[in-house]
Amino acid sequence: AQQPSWHAAAQPTGVVTSNSTQSVLYGVPVKSSYLEPVNCTLDFDREVVGFNASAFVITPPDAQILNFEQLAPSIYTFQLAAKVNANISVHLPPKAVRDISRVGNNVMTARFTVEYFAYP
Repeated sequence: AQQPSWHAAAQPTGVVTSNSTQSVLYGVPVKSSYLEPVNCTLDFDREVVGFNASAFVITPPDAQILNFEQLAPSIYTFQLAAKVNANISVHLPPKAVRDISRVGNNVMTARFTVEYFAYP
């Protein structure tokens, strides 16, 4: 059955998780040592198309997404790295990703933060 034109299609959403060698705190920022790349996994709730690392908004601007790789139609891995002592935040802005039906995200998704700290 065709949906009424007023019905908003469900949009794709993504969740980034990390397995840091330092401490892993899900639901709060991952803490890691200075300049240590953080391994991340991005898992969308459905298959997405035409997605790549350039879709991310990353702060600070000199932080990097490294070794970006698609493992499955909805799963990606990458590393976040800072060139200087700085916390890193990434997210996908509205309209950054589309599913196979060409439905895009209307709100920010896949927000993730890494907080760097010095060893004692």
